[in-house]
Amino acid sequence: MSEISVTIAVIVFVITYTGMATGSIRWLKLDRAGIAVVGAFTLIISETITLEDAVGSIDFSTILTLFGLMILSAQMRAAGFYAWFAQGLAKHLEKPKRFLFILMGASAFLSALLINDVVCLAFTPIVCAALLRHGLNPVPFLVGLAISSNIGSAATTIGNPQNILIAQKAELGFGSFLLWCIVPVIISLVIAGMMVWMLGRNHLELKEKPRIEEVEAQPLHRWMATKGVIVLILMIVLFLLPVPHELGALFAAAAILVSHRLHSASLFKEVDWSLLLLFCGLFVVVGAFTKTGLPEEGVSWLQGHGVEFDNLYVLSGIAAVLSNIISNVPAIMLLLELQPVESPRMGYTLALASTFAGNFILVGSIANLIVVEQAKRLGVRISFGEYFRYGAPVTLISFVILFGWLALVG
Repeated sequence: MSEISVTIAVIVFVITYTGMATGSIRWLKLDRAGIAVVGAFTLIISETITLEDAVGSIDFSTILTLFGLMILSAQMRAAGFYAWFAQGLAKHLEKPKRFLFILMGASAFLSALLINDVVCLAFTPIVCAALLRHGLNPVPFLVGLAISSNIGSAATTIGNPQNILIAQKAELGFGSFLLWCIVPVIISLVIAGMMVWMLGRNHLELKEKPRIEEVEAQPLHRWMATKGVIVLILMIVLFLLPVPHELGALFAAAAILVSHRLHSASLFKEVDWSLLLLFCGLFVVVGAFTKTGLPEEGVSWLQGHGVEFDNLYVLSGIAAVLSNIISNVPAIMLLLELQPVESPRMGYTLALASTFAGNFILVGSIANLIVVEQAKRLGVRISFGEYFRYGAPVTLISFVILFGWLALVG
């Protein structure tokens, strides 16, 4: 690359990742996806990177896998499956402690199979409204929902976007990934439930009676929900076979789209196109930055000063810090360029560390932000400090469990 191209690539990278950290650019109506797309377009227009190289830098296996899962999740939502599930959980509200544990267990389980962001989007309004009707403070329960969805999503290669990316880059199998990660995930989930209850049990009463808005829940369509569950099971079977993840996800999407009840256009509306564009834009920005050679020089410099990227404990710490500065998806994209996954164990560790780290602060995970925004619409506010009171100790304990697991498995 020429000196001018290197300069442009670095400037675009810095601005883009600053935008990832802040969530927007001041005075401009750009969110994270918009920032990433503008960054990618700038690199192509300035000929810092050719159109062919830009397209080549996009990992379409990851994009297609994520798209297929989004179509499947859209089917489950349209069928009223999430609403039906959440309403079933609300039957346990008479016993708040039991309700919290069941809520966190259910959200963790569904997040491992159907992407945590979607689970939080569907569960939050229904759970929040039910808690308000029963005179309970929704905050501890909603924070528990966000935390458990993050923890649960760490168990599989399809639980969250960063796991999908790691699994694709490192060619990690669904079954082996689950077997390695399930133990620290379950232990973390159990302890997280106990900690959320201990920290929130004295804050269950509402300070003032709120104005409760009824949430219109999607009625359950049994055939559509059954079809979604069957397709989900078949997809997981394909994941357990030596079949690329993107093919399994695309099979699921194709099976869902072939329907005489649900129009394909309605499913496409439920796809999170912003997230897909965010991925594409970041792939191009990181790809151009990698071509400058600066990441390799940076890694060499850090290694010369004692920072060992191939040390799993060090790598976990770096992933945790970056995930809370720029969010876990951009952090993983950058880390995979700085340190390619050299073993399955490294991939598992990176997935767990980046996902667990998302619980530390409110902006660490998109799922957290979804819960906060959905609750806000019902008049329930979860502040940065309030979330931190729960999220920080849970994250620290989760990392103790992760490090203990690393020491145990050798």
